[in-house]
Amino acid sequence: LPDYRLTFDVRLFREQLDDFIVARLPSQRHRETGKRARDYLNYTDLLVTGGEYQIRWKPAGDTELWLNQTFTETKWDNVNYQISDERRPPRHHTTIAWFQRLTQQLELSVIHERLGGMTWRYDRDWMPFSYRTDVRLARTFRLADSKAEAALTVQSLEGDQDAFLVSR
Repeated sequence: LPDYRLTFDVRLFREQLDDFIVARLPSQRHRETGKRARDYLNYTDLLVTGGEYQIRWKPAGDTELWLNQTFTETKWDNVNYQISDERRPPRHHTTIAWFQRLTQQLELSVIHERLGGMTWRYDRDWMPFSYRTDVRLARTFRLADSKAEAALTVQSLEGDQDAFLVSR
């Protein structure tokens, strides 16, 4: 909608993964080496469906606002994995961003993200709902014949955030 300086994108997706492969360690060790060799096997099928949209608005020449949201549903072919919540991406993800040119050389950006609970591995590594805010102040300048930039970035104003939990 160019008259309103508004852009709107929508995407729907369906991703089918057949014969998802996992590594398993046998419970018994090799009788000669004492080591356990990994065994790779076909696990099950996985279906990820969802939708996402993005709204970008430029209310003024030096200001831009973004809103992104993604919603997903994950289904395992094997009902046992479906119940155990194994390897689940977040069901929802929201990002709100503000980009502001302060002067010809100075830009400010603030990005706030909200991420639903998820796990990269197993249900015992489940990570709860999280949110974070990042702020960036950047100055552009010329360096010989090239354009350069120096930036100060503060990530996660709310403090430390776990991005990956390891159960062992």
